[in-house]
Amino acid sequence: MTMEPLRAVDNLSALAETRITGLLIFSGWDTSAVTGTLLGIEARVLCRKSSRVRDSQIQLLSSGQTVGNNRANAGISYYNINTADFGPTQGNATGDDSIYGGTADLWNASLAVSDLSNLSIGVRYQSGSMPHQDFAYCSAVMLRINYLP
Repeated sequence: MTMEPLRAVDNLSALAETRITGLLIFSGWDTSAVTGTLLGIEARVLCRKSSRVRDSQIQLLSSGQTVGNNRANAGISYYNINTADFGPTQGNATGDDSIYGGTADLWNASLAVSDLSNLSIGVRYQSGSMPHQDFAYCSAVMLRINYLP
């Protein structure tokens, strides 16, 4: 959870889209049963985002250092389809329950099964470009590890 609201000011290029959350780090998965060759990593991120909050960074960290590609979808801001939000669903936006990576995707990182014990996921969000005050509450990140024993 962020400690303060994300804010942006529209039509002032020096101020617009400058508010980014701190890096939320999720770790501590039991990967001891994984052996053999690592094939892919999926990260399922559960984060309740309102209105114009969008991805800034969804990335693997190994021993605290970012590795591989940032899988954030910072395209069009997400508008919830909840009737209380009165917003349309936008294309190329991430919702409240999003999956990054895949069964044959190592995020362009050089990872082996032995790296999994030090693996974490870094999550960061940013505000959109309209004046507003919204929220982002990340409750969980789950991993699915695909491997060949």
